Amino acid sequence: DRTRQDFIETVQAGSELASLLPPADATRIRKELRGLGVSVFVIKTIREQMRYDNVRLVVEAGKPFEIILENMDAMGHNLVIVKPGTKEKVGTLSATMTPDKLDKEGRPFLPKSDDILAATKLVEPGQKETLKFTAPTAEGEYEYVCTVPGHFAIMNGKLIVTKDVDAWLAANAAK
Repeated sequence: DRTRQDFIETVQAGSELASLLPPADATRIRKELRGLGVSVFVIKTIREQMRYDNVRLVVEAGKPFEIILENMDAMGHNLVIVKPGTKEKVGTLSATMTPDKLDKEGRPFLPKSDDILAATKLVEPGQKETLKFTAPTAEGEYEYVCTVPGHFAIMNGKLIVTKDVDAWLAANAAK
C-alpha cells in the first residue's frame, strides 16, 4: 500500500509540513518519512494554466524515485526530465513536432536528444502515469518540462539532485 497515491500524498504533505518545524525536528521527520519507502512525488497539472503544481523536487543522487503525473487540464501533457540547462533546447526541438511523429516507444512530442533522461507518455485529460527513474549520480539542478509544442517556457520545474536531501532542504528553506 506504500505506493498508493493517497499514502504518497499524505507522506508528501507531512514532509512539506515538517519544514515548519525547527530544523533539527524537520530533518528527523523528513528522514523518517523517506525511510517508509521509495520517494514518490505527485505532480498535477493546473487546469487552463499550462503549469505543474509542484515546480521543485529534491531527490537523492543515484537513488530510485517515482513521479506520478496527474493531468487535471483539458489538454494532454507530458513530463520530460532533461539535463541541467537544456529545457529550452529540448523544448525548441519539440516546437515543430506533430502528434504523428512518435519516438521508438510510441510517444509524441519527444525529439531525439541525448539531453532527455526520462519521459512519460502524453497523458490525456483526467489520466495519470507513473514515471519510475533512478536519479543521476551527479549532483545538480536538472529540469523537467512538458514538451507539447509551446508548453516548455511555462510548464517546467527543477529536479534537484543532491547527496544529502535534508542538508539541501535546510540550506534552501527560504527559497
